[in-house]
Amino acid sequence: MQDQVLSTNLVSTLGIGVSLAFLVYVLLYRFTRMRGKQVGLIVAVLVLAFYTPYAAFNWQGLDVLAIHLVLYLVTPYGLSIITTHWEGHRELHVGKRWFNWAPAIIVMFLGSVAMVDAVIINFAENGVSPQTASWLLPSPEHDVEVRSDFPGVVPHDYQDKTEDYASYLERLEAQERLGWQLRKGFLGVPRANGAEIFQVEISDRDGHPLSQASVSGRFMRPSNEADDRIFQMREVKPGLYQASIELPYPGRWDLLLDVKRGDDLYEERGQTVVEPARGEEAG
Repeated sequence: MQDQVLSTNLVSTLGIGVSLAFLVYVLLYRFTRMRGKQVGLIVAVLVLAFYTPYAAFNWQGLDVLAIHLVLYLVTPYGLSIITTHWEGHRELHVGKRWFNWAPAIIVMFLGSVAMVDAVIINFAENGVSPQTASWLLPSPEHDVEVRSDFPGVVPHDYQDKTEDYASYLERLEAQERLGWQLRKGFLGVPRANGAEIFQVEISDRDGHPLSQASVSGRFMRPSNEADDRIFQMREVKPGLYQASIELPYPGRWDLLLDVKRGDDLYEERGQTVVEPARGEEAG
């Protein structure tokens, strides 16, 4: 859930960080005798010292890290340019304007690029809000639910538990010999940030309920492995296993299910589509 909150508040973290960098710069420049470039260097070092460990412990990807660092570092850089020009004007008593548009345009360009990237990432993770969608997107011609979220295109390595392809094939052959049969699915419609019962019914080769098995699995977010959800199921009656699952984002999720009983292992894969949370549907 922490990753979800951080991703949802991407624009907020950018705004808070830039505001803090701005405030620290102003306070240091106002109450010390350091020049603008010195203050800018100190603020930049503080940004790296505080944000880099925080980002490492709350990893969201290189793109999110880069956007935050660009905006956080552009802030003291831009203020350093402004104060340095002001200092030069004050010391030389030149009757010309001290403000220079060239560096200001560079700073504004970098800041604009970072902000646009932040908005794109936020839309990709969470989709467009209903209010924004009604303004940007045309109204649907039919009574259908429109989703603007991006489910992702980068698949996980499903064979990360096998040392090589040969052993993977051996496991598949052993699984076929078991002949276990699985029926799986959600009892209701899975929605983002809402718990729903996921159920698996298992029977052996002869159709008898397979009881006393250990059933666990992982719902995998194709676009970000950090969003994966691992779960353990409990047996509610012979051969019937359930677990309450809450997935944070709408869109496609891949499933890897493990069924173990004794030395036997059965793997099942699948996909599901999570609907947007209630009240967030666009259309």
